[in-house]
Amino acid sequence: MSRDIRATAQLKKYSELYNLYIIIGVLILDVVLYIVFCATGVSEGTSAGEFISMMYGITVGILCSALVFVKMFMMVDEVSRGLCFGMTRRELFICMRIVDLLEIIVIAVISTLVLRSVDASLIFKIAFLVYGIIMVIEGLAGNNIIRYGKAAYWVFYIAFLGFFLGGPRLIGVIPGGEAFVEDLIEMFINPAYNQGVLWAKILGFNAFGLLINWLTFRTLSVNTNV
Repeated sequence: MSRDIRATAQLKKYSELYNLYIIIGVLILDVVLYIVFCATGVSEGTSAGEFISMMYGITVGILCSALVFVKMFMMVDEVSRGLCFGMTRRELFICMRIVDLLEIIVIAVISTLVLRSVDASLIFKIAFLVYGIIMVIEGLAGNNIIRYGKAAYWVFYIAFLGFFLGGPRLIGVIPGGEAFVEDLIEMFINPAYNQGVLWAKILGFNAFGLLINWLTFRTLSVNTNV
């Protein structure tokens, strides 16, 4: 186990450095936006706490979006090196998924400290939902990028942009789509909703994402042409 932990730390070193660079870049962007908002008077009438919450929300949004794309590239190197280190696919999968979960938990804990006006349980529900989404993306996109290289990455990139830009319109076109989204949001923000059932659904979605990820990962042949 200690060998696997050391190997995982070595594998994730560069990935975490990239994460740090992204965070620093986003923080610099926050400072620039703050200066612009103050100079143009946009922030007038907004309390310091509200402004910090708004900027933190922007930071987390940009960070999560950037990390998804960085993670897809870094997985190619991490998986190939992990297998070269002598780790089995099962050991590598478990260690990498634990690190993914810890990254999400760290962001959630920091969010509870910064966003004092937001209920901590809501933050953690969103965090675990995001973890499940990342597992599905890694299973359907990341592992195929490792297998097929650049071609799979561009398919994923185009599909992501199409969903990001066309998703809201698609929800409006599908009968009952808007009502479904409203009900989903209500489930998360309304404490009167059965929280045990909601957590069971979230954890079930995480298990589903992990299953998809493992099924596409276990027979993976590595293509380093990315």
